[in-house]
Amino acid sequence: MGRPELAEDPRLKTVLDRLKNIDLTDQIVSDWSSKLTRNEITELCRANKVPCAAVRDLLEVTEDHHLHARGMLREITHPEYGDILVHRSPLVLHDAAAPDYSPSARLGQHNGEILLEYLGLSSGEVDALRQSGAIAQA
Repeated sequence: MGRPELAEDPRLKTVLDRLKNIDLTDQIVSDWSSKLTRNEITELCRANKVPCAAVRDLLEVTEDHHLHARGMLREITHPEYGDILVHRSPLVLHDAAAPDYSPSARLGQHNGEILLEYLGLSSGEVDALRQSGAIAQA
């Protein structure tokens, strides 16, 4: 940061001191970082062994080839919206097959089968509910 005097400032000596003076700490970091690019900040932090990672915007994340190669992002075809990009769960279980990526059900898509199979309604009763508008027709 080019401010060696900060190392001796009693308000910033320990983590607890910096937390007690968080507004000051934030202001010092903001003043320094506002004059640099994200890449410059990352390079300086890494060169000084400060753990860091750049915060990326949505476009940068969705175009990250590594995320696609690892299967974290993939395209699926949605019946209403066409090809869309979806993410998988960050939880990966050892020796477990990756779940099938499929679009979520449309509103009312499974009404008929739920009412028939689980609630025991007849096809006529389900049709009557649809006709009356009581349930959605997918």
